[in-house]
Amino acid sequence: RLEGIGLAVAVLWVNFTDSSSSNVSRKALEAFGIMCNSRRGMEPRRHILCVVMDQSYAYYQREYGTQEPYPFPFFGITWKLGFGDGDRFGYPFQAPVNETSRKFFHSPRRATREMTKWVGRVLAGHVEPSHESAMLPQQPSWVRGEVLEVVWQTFQKEVNGSMADVLLELYDDQRKKSYLADATLRIVAATLKDYSGLKVARMETSRNFVPPPFGRKQFSKDTAYYWVPPSIAVGQWSPGAPMRYEGEMPPTPGQLLRFLKKHSLSHWSLKEALESADDIAIEVMGQANMEQREADRAEDEKQRMIKKMMTSLKKEKGLVDVSEMMGLKQAVDSLGEGSVGGDVAKKPQARVKTGAR
Repeated sequence: RLEGIGLAVAVLWVNFTDSSSSNVSRKALEAFGIMCNSRRGMEPRRHILCVVMDQSYAYYQREYGTQEPYPFPFFGITWKLGFGDGDRFGYPFQAPVNETSRKFFHSPRRATREMTKWVGRVLAGHVEPSHESAMLPQQPSWVRGEVLEVVWQTFQKEVNGSMADVLLELYDDQRKKSYLADATLRIVAATLKDYSGLKVARMETSRNFVPPPFGRKQFSKDTAYYWVPPSIAVGQWSPGAPMRYEGEMPPTPGQLLRFLKKHSLSHWSLKEALESADDIAIEVMGQANMEQREADRAEDEKQRMIKKMMTSLKKEKGLVDVSEMMGLKQAVDSLGEGSVGGDVAKKPQARVKTGAR
C-alpha cells in the first residue's frame, strides 16, 4: 500500500528492548518525527512517507550497507520495503556505526537538520544506492604477492577503480574443497608479486553485493574467476566489462595464469610465471591437500554423527521416515496383486508407529 503511493519511504530502526538505549531512542524518534512532519505532502521530489521498525527487523539493515552487530538507532530511505526489492540508501554514518549513530542523535535539532539535508540529496538523485557489505578485512589494502580480500565497501576502489589488471575470484564461504581453491589463488598471487600492474583479489558473495556486470545469480554457491580491465586514471571506473574464465573447473594455477595473460594489458612473461608457479605449488598444494583431507574427514565424521543421532531419535520417538512408509505401503499393495477368480487376497495390516509412544 505504501509503495503504491509513489513516495520514498524513510525508515528509522530503534531497539525498544535495550533499556540502556531508551534515552537515545527517544531523541531519535523526536528528530525523525520533526523531519517527517516537515516533508508531508504528495510531491515525490520533496515529500516522503515515514516508517519506524523495531529490533525484529534489524536484518533488513544489511541491504542498507550495515552488518552485525546491527546499529541502533539507524536511518535510511527506500522506495520498496520488501526484502531484496528496490534501491536502498543508508545514512552515511562513520564507522563504528553503533557509536557514531548514537552520538548523531544525541542532539535532536542537529540530527533533524542533517537528516533533512541528506534526504533532499537522495530525492534529487545525488546519492549512490547502498548495498550489502561484509566488515572491512584486517588488511584492506593490496600487498603485492598476496591475495587481496575485498568487500563491497572496498570493491569500487580496489577492483573497479584499480589501475592494475585484476584477477578476481567470486566465491561462497560454504564451498567444498576450500583449502585447495585458496591455495590455487595464493600460488597465482605469489607468482605475480614482481608485477605492480597485476592484482589478485577475491570477494565472498553471500555477504557482499555483486554488481550486475558479473552476471552472478543471487544465492549462487559457484566459484567464478574474472579478469577486470584496469582503469585509465585513479578514481575512474573500469572502462570495460569483466571477462569470465570459462575453462576447466576447478582451475589450476597455470590455467588461471594463461587466462590472465590472454586478457591482461600489462607486459609480463607467462613462461617465467608458469615456472615460478610450478616451484611454489609443490609446497603450497602439498600443505593444502593435507589440510583438505583433514577437513573432509572431519566433515564425514560430522555427517555420520548427525545420521546416527537422527536414527536414535527416530527409534526413541517411534518415528518412521516418509520414504520408509511409502516402501511399506508398496510392499503391502503388492501382496494383493495377482488374485484368481475374483478372490482377493487379504492384505495383512502393517502396524507402523507414526508418533510418540
